[in-house]
Amino acid sequence: MNELVVVVEQGADGGYTAQADSIVAEAEDMESLRRRVLEAVRREYMYHSPSIIRFTSNPAVKTRARAGI
Repeated sequence: MNELVVVVEQGADGGYTAQADSIVAEAEDMESLRRRVLEAVRREYMYHSPSIIRFTSNPAVKTRARAGI
């Protein structure tokens, strides 16, 4: 896997949620969320880690990345 696109949403409570493939992470601030996502990526993709991890708030970016656009 070359690239993993992580879609980030801000919740009504002010916290953040990130989703990418089988990874879901929650945190109170973006820096904590980034750390949690990176930890989850290391566990999930132990042998074939993505070379690029892209954080976005736009779900359409994930769709375009999968289509190779």
